[in-house]
Amino acid sequence: MKMQGRIEGFTLVELLFSMALFSMAVVFFYSTFVANTRMYRVENRVVELQQSTRTATDEVNRNLYMAGSGVPQGAVPSDIGFLYAVSPGYGGPDWPDTVTFLRGYSEVQAFLSASMPDESAELKVEDASMFTPGDVVIIQGGTQDCGESVELFQITQISLDGQNMLQHNPSGPWNEDERLNCMYLPPSTITKVEFIRYYVDSSDPEHPCLVRRLNEQSTEIIAMDIENLKVAYDLLSGERGVSDPTDPNLIRKVNFTMIGRTSEEDRRWSGGVHSLTGESDGYRRYRLLTHVFIRNIES
Repeated sequence: MKMQGRIEGFTLVELLFSMALFSMAVVFFYSTFVANTRMYRVENRVVELQQSTRTATDEVNRNLYMAGSGVPQGAVPSDIGFLYAVSPGYGGPDWPDTVTFLRGYSEVQAFLSASMPDESAELKVEDASMFTPGDVVIIQGGTQDCGESVELFQITQISLDGQNMLQHNPSGPWNEDERLNCMYLPPSTITKVEFIRYYVDSSDPEHPCLVRRLNEQSTEIIAMDIENLKVAYDLLSGERGVSDPTDPNLIRKVNFTMIGRTSEEDRRWSGGVHSLTGESDGYRRYRLLTHVFIRNIES
């Protein structure tokens, strides 16, 4: 007797249908993975953008609070020009602004112990140990030939061993010659100061950065991918939002806007607009506005 049976298996149609379903599932999961990965990268860039912009804003904010501390009212003469507690730097509509200020350190201070016989490069003080070569200082007090005076110079050499002598030999940019303008008398004060400038360095257009320049000599990058810095000032006279005040001594509040952007351009996103040129691009941006009251300028 012959046995008959059915051989189990997949038909070609069933096999093709299964492969199609599997391919659709693979495409779906891969597309979801790519989309999630892209979203994760975008979110990371936005977080980095916000952190970088906050870092830049906090740095300027923290140091601006001390602008004018230990600095005499008015303009301080120096070899690079007259310096104020806050010196505006309006860049116009097409360039970022700069903000520059002068701050003193009352804890790093000495007094003249002897009159200057002439406008020499040597100043005898009661204690020179708190200073170091390279310090920028302000000397302020009575003089033999100029009345009450003030000026700024840089210490290039210090003599201790009982002499307590500060020297300012010729060196740029602060000491164009080896003499002060006046002959100071005791107890004129010599106070360490810092001249700080914040500006946007766009020498690398792909990654502009906020830079801190100290005493017109050393620079330090504070935050990357900072596209713009715009500054406006409220004045003692009552004017608000002045971009380029004619009398910096009237400044009482600094309003600055920091604009950062993502480190990379997203080619799939065209909602970005350059804050200076107005051109559309794929960068996401973050804008922070901060107000700083200048407390150390006398009314």
